[in-house]
Amino acid sequence: KNGVVEPLQEDIEDMVNHKIIEQGLHCESYKFKLNDLDIRDVDAESKRYVRLINAATMTPNQARNKLGLGKSYTGGNKYYMKSGLEEVGEEELEKREDKFIKAMEDLQEGISKLAEGDFLKEAGKDEGESED
Repeated sequence: KNGVVEPLQEDIEDMVNHKIIEQGLHCESYKFKLNDLDIRDVDAESKRYVRLINAATMTPNQARNKLGLGKSYTGGNKYYMKSGLEEVGEEELEKREDKFIKAMEDLQEGISKLAEGDFLKEAGKDEGESED
């Protein structure tokens, strides 16, 4: 992009300086200069920096510096990694099934212990049942 814009910009500056200022106004002390154009694709550039920050490749303050957004902010020098990824596969599913089965076995064992003891009988007495 710069290879196309800058030469045209320089041609325009030369024409204005030579034809208008020097020849037309007979002035040698002033020069016409166009401001440099910002031809970056800011949307694509910002998306690229978001990806770099999410991958812990760059800090938010480094991205701010590259984009020329001014002063950095507190906490912006830390690396962050977006981590919503979880391995998918039979092994992971089996681990979860094993945990569930173990929890069910523990629950069943706890219920059996309660049923074996006098806990239920004692609980009934507290509610006003009398023993014969």
